[in-house]
Amino acid sequence: MHHLGGCKGQSLKNIGWAFLLNLSFTIIEIVGGLLTQSVAVLSDAVHDAGDTISLGFAYFLEKKAAGGPTAQFSYGMKRLSLLSSVISGVVITLGSAIVLWEAIPRIWDPGEPKGAGMMGLAVLGIAMNGFAALRLKHGATQNEKVLTWHLLEDALGWASVLVGGALVYFFKWNWIDPLLAVLISLWIVRNVLGLLFKSISLFLQATPDPEQKVQFTKALEKVEGLQSFHDLHLWSLDGESHVLSVHLVTSLRDGPLLKLKNHVREISTSILGHVHTTIEIEYPGEDCPDNCDVSGHQL
Repeated sequence: MHHLGGCKGQSLKNIGWAFLLNLSFTIIEIVGGLLTQSVAVLSDAVHDAGDTISLGFAYFLEKKAAGGPTAQFSYGMKRLSLLSSVISGVVITLGSAIVLWEAIPRIWDPGEPKGAGMMGLAVLGIAMNGFAALRLKHGATQNEKVLTWHLLEDALGWASVLVGGALVYFFKWNWIDPLLAVLISLWIVRNVLGLLFKSISLFLQATPDPEQKVQFTKALEKVEGLQSFHDLHLWSLDGESHVLSVHLVTSLRDGPLLKLKNHVREISTSILGHVHTTIEIEYPGEDCPDNCDVSGHQL
């Protein structure tokens, strides 16, 4: 538990750093985008503003999620991390939609963006977003994964702005500016939507990894002394810490039964990682008391 608490503390620290960096740079972007008259820079400013809001939510919710179990929340507040991930995905997607709405008409009327200013902001953007992504890239929670992916996308987006700024500065291709804004937004939406749907799926208690559930089922089928099992449920608190429950049917008692339970717990940990395992023991011929699904696995 100490190790888990350390991971959560580092996660909170990383998100706090990323929030401060993004907030500072978003202000610079907005001012710079207006001065350079670049819709591509302003599009990244909108994305980074969305990131800043998301990181602020993430910091607050991760801090709450780090608390232990209470009388009201028996598993603690870990699922707030998933809620934050969903909010982040929604904010980023809406921000991208706004940018698309503004940028598409400007392809035909691009204005006069300032290429030199675009290049200067792009270099700063690559450095800031890249550093923030490095702070989060080793995070294990679904929340950190969503935020890390988008920060990396922003760094790559700024790389494209750098190229676009050079084309505007040297060749006067002003139309490249709104076109970049559209392409960056479409790319971000394409990738963030996948992570958003994953977060929503986990929030709705879907099985975090169906393949792991299959592996666990196959491993149970080989356990000696186990006659059958049923009512197997697997879901995740935050994309990292999972919850497993299963009913085991066996004739074993006392010491051999304890050995069986410990073996099943070892299997669940080896396959699923950090998992809270609840095992219900039933004897042959005994009715399942929980109106459970008894169409399980006969061994």
